[in-house]
Amino acid sequence: MGEGKRPSVSVIIPTYNREHTIGLAIRSVLEQTFQDFEIIVVDDNSTDGTRGIIEGFRDPRIRYLRHEQNRGAAGARNTGISGARGDYLAFLDSDDEWLPHKLDEQISLLGDLSAGWGLTCSGFFLVVNGCEREYIPACVPSWFRRLHWICDLSPGTTLVVRRECLARVGLLDEELPRLEDWDWLLRLSKLYKLVVVEKPLARVHRGLLPSADLVEVSTRRFLRKHDKEFQAIGWFYRHQIFSTHWLGLAYWFYREGRFFRGNRYVMKAFLQDPLGTSALSWVLWVLKRRLPMLRKGKN
Repeated sequence: MGEGKRPSVSVIIPTYNREHTIGLAIRSVLEQTFQDFEIIVVDDNSTDGTRGIIEGFRDPRIRYLRHEQNRGAAGARNTGISGARGDYLAFLDSDDEWLPHKLDEQISLLGDLSAGWGLTCSGFFLVVNGCEREYIPACVPSWFRRLHWICDLSPGTTLVVRRECLARVGLLDEELPRLEDWDWLLRLSKLYKLVVVEKPLARVHRGLLPSADLVEVSTRRFLRKHDKEFQAIGWFYRHQIFSTHWLGLAYWFYREGRFFRGNRYVMKAFLQDPLGTSALSWVLWVLKRRLPMLRKGKN
């Protein structure tokens, strides 16, 4: 693509050791019905054959950027953002894929809305162990409020944002080893309206799950970072938010068989919101008892 013509969309694909999936991700962009884009693939210091797969496409719209040291998903996305030239930025994880009309629908939608509508996400097909199910986000009055509790929009693969929003929101937080896209989406939705396309426009492939320790570090930083927002809404609201996140951490530790740590977070959740967490605590206790048997069944 010539330097004189700016693309409408910059597609940012962070990748690390994804030689088996990066080709599918790139092809899903090249096969879009909307073709006015550049693809920025940021290789976060891969040690496998990722680079060879990328360079094999030989499409002038593909730009390959490589980190000499691994900086994590946030760092890779930030490198892509810094190098982007498009009016819109679209994100795609390197083990996921887009459906052919994805960009067409989201760019058309944002183009018809005022600048206050700064970003859009979509539904998607979630693929787990070869099984696919459709996920359509719920209609909610405030995505900013919902994102205090949960992030179910897969922003790493379905998010499209106006470039002009970045001047106010800034880049992703590289101190978050996980939840970096959730944190960024929350900051975006605080300042700009989010519109959701209520149909699946991507396939999200669930890969290896992170360790509970990594999720713990990220969750604690996430809560500290946004605590003033929670407090501003109300004391009771803040306690409910913290309780929900502690229960989430309990699940992560339970699934690793680390029941002592899981129990500690159930207790923290209960102390934050005794009336609201008793039923959920019971469910988690049952899940804790069942997980060893479920693992044996899978083996």
